[in-house]
Amino acid sequence: MLDEQNVKVTSARFLVKGQTYAMSGITSVRTHVDRPSKLGPLVTIALGAVGLFNGPTTFLLGLLVIAEGVFWFRAIRPRYTVVLTSAAGEQRTC
Repeated sequence: MLDEQNVKVTSARFLVKGQTYAMSGITSVRTHVDRPSKLGPLVTIALGAVGLFNGPTTFLLGLLVIAEGVFWFRAIRPRYTVVLTSAAGEQRTC
């Protein structure tokens, strides 16, 4: 039996975020990772770098834009889900 945060797994049921799935109907289980694109933060950092070389007035703004891009880049995390397969098809949980 597993009971952590908002996920509970017993021999009869799988409960996640208020949704209950009967184990008897589940034919397979797999994990899936959604990795969000990091293109936005990289473009932001590149634009900030351009600002660094456009003159002294845009230097500070360029540094701020680079810092924002770095924080945004570091904040992006993959999303992990459990995919349940049954006779009704696949369903992502979590």
